[in-house]
Amino acid sequence: MNRELEGAPVAASIRDACLARAAALADRGVTPRLAIVSAGDDPGSRWYRAAAARRLEGCGCEADVVELDADVTQGALERLVADLSADPAVHGILVLRPLPPHIEEAAVAALVAPAKDVDGVAPASVAGLAAGDPAAFAPCTAAAVMRLLDHYGFECRGAAATVVGRSSTVGRPVSQLLLARDATVTVCHSRTADLAAACRTADLVVTCQGRPRSITADMVARGAWVVDVGTSEDEDGSMAGDVDWGPVSARAGAATPVPGGVGSVTTAVLAEHTVTAAERAAARGRPASPYRDDPVVSQLFDRRSVRAFIDDPVGPELREAVLEAACQAPTAGNQQLYSIVQVDDPEARARLAVLCDDQPFIARAPWVLVFLADCRIWPALYAEAGVEGFRAPGVGDLMLAVSDAVICAQNAVVAAHALGLGSCYIGDVMERKEEVSELLGLPPHVFPAAMLVLGFPTAGQAARPKPGRAPLAAKVMGDRYRTLEGDRLRSLVADRVGAKGFDEWVRAFCARKHDSAFSREMTRSVAAYLDGFDRTGEASV
Repeated sequence: MNRELEGAPVAASIRDACLARAAALADRGVTPRLAIVSAGDDPGSRWYRAAAARRLEGCGCEADVVELDADVTQGALERLVADLSADPAVHGILVLRPLPPHIEEAAVAALVAPAKDVDGVAPASVAGLAAGDPAAFAPCTAAAVMRLLDHYGFECRGAAATVVGRSSTVGRPVSQLLLARDATVTVCHSRTADLAAACRTADLVVTCQGRPRSITADMVARGAWVVDVGTSEDEDGSMAGDVDWGPVSARAGAATPVPGGVGSVTTAVLAEHTVTAAERAAARGRPASPYRDDPVVSQLFDRRSVRAFIDDPVGPELREAVLEAACQAPTAGNQQLYSIVQVDDPEARARLAVLCDDQPFIARAPWVLVFLADCRIWPALYAEAGVEGFRAPGVGDLMLAVSDAVICAQNAVVAAHALGLGSCYIGDVMERKEEVSELLGLPPHVFPAAMLVLGFPTAGQAARPKPGRAPLAAKVMGDRYRTLEGDRLRSLVADRVGAKGFDEWVRAFCARKHDSAFSREMTRSVAAYLDGFDRTGEASV
């Protein structure tokens, strides 16, 4: 065997990162807190509860353990989980399984708020993982498999992976995570006709059956990677994995031991998920609330810009669903003062990438939409109906049309995110008026208000933290406009300045954005678009 994939170095790396992130949260008065709920006295749950609490504390988090008797009622357990979901001081919830036989686990899992579902058991989390939602937490053991592969440098893209086992906590989510990394995945189970053949052709075997030594050396290709998630008790009472360790480790290119492999990473991932949940709550300006755990509201908080996409195309049915949702947007006077151009031609996308401040990811995006403020629609209708002497489109009409187009675009963003797509706004489409108009065939009185690039995000993009937003106190004003000054003004960027300090960061931002060449070009270009619109309200067609 070339390499033994020990979990300890992976767990240590996660711990160090969690400690740094938890320290940053502590500076803001936030301590990541996980509520661990157990019912009964299952030995495995008791061991994991203690291990998880130790790991959380070692990663700068707090663990609140709630121990319930085995005769706890369904209603009492559900009320507890609902209360924890609503508690703003709790960032993560872990309900240990197995629960007592009389408890309906699915009903309990459904009450775990998605924003706090750090072990990915709630229906919304399961659906989110399947849809590729970057905000959805994967089950910790499945995520630990991926962290271990990442740590040791396994390249998932293009690899043939066989997952042995289809449990909802490991097998299925591992297969989904591998698919998201562009692996070609085969899922095997108790009804698979030829398990050995499925394993022998794999570059990676992940086994999670719970059957001691069921994966033997003759089932593994020489040089393949083997990740053993199975744990069970051997005949002599010792812990055993699914893999026949001695012979398999001699043949495999890399393999995880049991114990000492994936299991030691799982609790570290639990701590990492808890820190992430706390960061998301803090980024929203205050601890999590039951209102923000609504699936739609939660998506608005968790959505972030995506600029790197996997190669999968966005199919026609998915496109239609997003576009139909976009066109349900509120609109001024029910006029729908917008049109949408889908830029599918690769050469046109490449040209747009150059015109929009040389951003190559625009050309690589699977789907590009330009939302146009279209002030030609109603004048065309008036002319069609024989109306004479009607008013020419003016700057007021343009402002309404821009508002319509941008609201439509935001509906598209929300729908796309809900359906597993990532997106990024491109404001630079307002630059280079003459060339963009020629490329897209824009006549007078049509203005490119917004552009979106969309696609399925890469794993790296999906895991990126979302930048914080300014506190509500600096953005929401009572009754009248208020000029911000002093600390309230500085609070707009307090979470962004970092070690540079306020003055240096703001000066650099001004040079990079406000006084940049692209900003000056945008001002010139927008003014050129405005030249075609009446500013008096008196001109007629």
